[in-house]
This record gives sequence, structure tokens and C-alpha cells, in this order.
Amino acid sequence: MSFKSSDTLFGGELDRMTSIRTQSHLIFAPNGDLYAVIQRGNVGSAGETGLIIMKSTDEGATWTFVFQLFSGSDLSGSIILSQNFNMYIVAGTLLDTAAASHDFAFWKLTWNGSAWTVGSLTLIANASATESYSHPVIAQDSSGTLWAAARFFDSTNYVVKVFYSTDEGATWSDSTQMFGSSSTDTQKYPHFAINNGNKLGLLVMDELKLKWYVRNDSDSETAAWSAAVDVDDSEVGSYPYHYTTFTDRAGDVHLVYQLLGGGDKYYRKYSGGVWGARETWSTLGSYQDVYAIGDIIYAVGTNNNQLFLKKRVNGSWLGFRNIYSGDNTRRPKIAKQHLNEIHIIWQENSLSPFVIRYGIYKKGGKLVIQGG
Repeated sequence: MSFKSSDTLFGGELDRMTSIRTQSHLIFAPNGDLYAVIQRGNVGSAGETGLIIMKSTDEGATWTFVFQLFSGSDLSGSIILSQNFNMYIVAGTLLDTAAASHDFAFWKLTWNGSAWTVGSLTLIANASATESYSHPVIAQDSSGTLWAAARFFDSTNYVVKVFYSTDEGATWSDSTQMFGSSSTDTQKYPHFAINNGNKLGLLVMDELKLKWYVRNDSDSETAAWSAAVDVDDSEVGSYPYHYTTFTDRAGDVHLVYQLLGGGDKYYRKYSGGVWGARETWSTLGSYQDVYAIGDIIYAVGTNNNQLFLKKRVNGSWLGFRNIYSGDNTRRPKIAKQHLNEIHIIWQENSLSPFVIRYGIYKKGGKLVIQGG
């Protein structure tokens, strides 16, 4: 292992700069540039606060401002790279309240071979004084259809709603389906996962259980998804949370999560239409993400000031490896593209303002901390 001291890459005032746990925040452009969607709060120059896009052309050593999506500090966004190298971003509120400003928003950034052209904001769904959309995620299936999901609040109950677009986000339609039971439970965070290349999966925490729904890409957009499968349920009054996935080249889904109130972190693999047995990959801390290089699974987590990694080889989890020590290290997010390196952003909350850092876990067991 080798380490390199890191300067602040960019700062913010919120504990949720790289939130929410089910979202994606970091991607590579076709030319190798890095892009991150960050909620920066009120830190930064005029016009560079709130929900923004940051860019690095030197593997994270330096970052520059690209575009302000929203000036408000109560919004979070999720980002994907499309099959034709466009960038799609959705955004919604972080709050558990209804407001007319809590719309479900979408942007398409078109790749011209060397740079992005930022399109205008498109509303997937309008909020109102009594309705809001929060914690949004986005995915693209093998047919090219875009899917966007968000937690919907009607001033009393929460449920997950799913929308779709067959024209690259120019127009959006309601799938007419809702996921999870309508209740006052606020923990209904959606998360998409592609499975076997031609199926789309949706994870939703509902009534203390993590539930899994699947649709075939060849189905009509308004066709019913599968019945819910319970991936994991509550233990000692807790519930699964901080869940996120990575789909490997074979189309298998790798899931990491934990139970609220406990330090244990779990892993499951979805293959052949079946969720495998639950494995404990760590007993420390909170927040995690997962990645695969070939047949090796890498899980990254945080514990107080540590950013640590474990890998799963031939069905067994190998020893704990501390790859970075900082100040109240939290919320690691990995670039979910098929690369032979692990590219991570995370935040540190003991500094003022809070800071985002970036590192590359190189093949051979080295984490290179950029910005130093």
C-alpha cells in the first residue's frame, strides 16, 4: 500500500454532498474525463453553489466547475452514461416534505466527440404544495428506454413511482405503477440494477424489508413488473439501508447493504433469477459501495476516519485493508463503469467546509489519493 496526502478537491456545507446512498454520482466520459454530480450547498462562487456538475481532466488531481443544475441546497442528483455516450441526470429533493419546488427533474447532456452540450431542464413530474418527488435514480435498459424512479409523497404517505422515456428524455410518461406499500414510512429509497443485460431490477426498502422487482426489457413500458421478492427483512426492529449494487460483465448483480443501528455490512449476489445467501463482509462502520473487476468483488466502506476495502475471491472475503485515513470519512461512491481500477469519491465531515476527496484504487493494491 502507498498513500499520498490530499488537498481539498472541492468543499461544501452539507452532510449529503454525495448523497443519497442509492444514487450514482461519478462517471467517465468517452475521452476519459471525470464528471461528478455534487450537492455543494452554499459553498462556492456565485452561480457555482447547490446541485452542480464538476469535471476533472487529470484523473481527479484538479476539478473545475461545469454547470449549475439547481441553486437550492435541498436537492440531490443521480447520473448515468448512456449507450450512445450521452449523459443523463435526474434530480429531486432530499427532504421529507411536500412543496411546489420539489419537482422531478431531468437533463440530457449530449456528447459531441470532445465535450458535452447541456440541454434544458425537462420535468419528469410536477410537484405541488401537497406532493413532492425525492431521492431520484435513473437507468437505461437494453432497448434504449430510460427509466426514472423517485420516492413520491402526497403529504401523508410515501411510495415509489416509476416513469419512462422512449425518446432520450424529451418526453416522460408515468408507468402507472407504484412500488412499496403506501404508508408513512419515509425509508422508501429506489435503486435500479440491470440484470443479465435484458432485465431491469428495482430495489425498494418497504416496511422494514428490502424488496426486489424485475421487468423484461421486451415488455410494454406499462406492463406489470414481477411480484416483490424479499431480499432481506428486519432484525431486532431494524431495516436494510445504505444499499447499492454493481452489475458485472456476466449480468450478475452484486449488492451491499447494512441494517440500521448495526455495524454489520452484508453482501448478496443475484444470478440466474435468484438471490444468493447473505454474507457478512464487514462488522465495522456505515456507508458502502461495491464493484467488480473480473471475478473479484470489491466492497468499500467507512468507519469513523477510515476508508477501507475488502475483496471477495472464490467465494471468500479476504482481510480488511485500510486504504485511507481522514476526518469523519463518509459516503463513498464508485464510478460504476467496467474499468480495471476503482475510482472513488467520498466526503470528510470534520472539516469546515466539508470536503470531497477522490482516489483511484489501482490494480496491485495501491490507492492513489488525488489532489495532493
